[in-house]
Amino acid sequence: MSSQSSHQPITVTHEGGVKFAAQVRTHRVVVDQPVRGGGEDSAPTPLELLGASLGTCVALYVQQYCDSRGLPYAGMSVEVEQLGATNPRFARRHRHAAMPHNALSKADPCAA
Repeated sequence: MSSQSSHQPITVTHEGGVKFAAQVRTHRVVVDQPVRGGGEDSAPTPLELLGASLGTCVALYVQQYCDSRGLPYAGMSVEVEQLGATNPRFARRHRHAAMPHNALSKADPCAA
């Protein structure tokens, strides 16, 4: 990662209603609320995006761990489940990484 990109702020702008757009470097990320929340359901909610961010972070580090040990990771998936959704701001999030069936067939001390 370049030092320049790490110092650029993420800018969030109001798009109308309950829709917002975040500018992250050269990427535009939109969030909205479901219809029952006053939105158009045109994009994930901010909390869904938080779960996606957590899941992709876990997936990246699992992939890097496997790659550094010569373990296969093609087909790996990570699921993030929000628990306690009565108040999602305080919900717990459960993460589960699913590895391909042959990923642990190689000798690795962490596979036990």
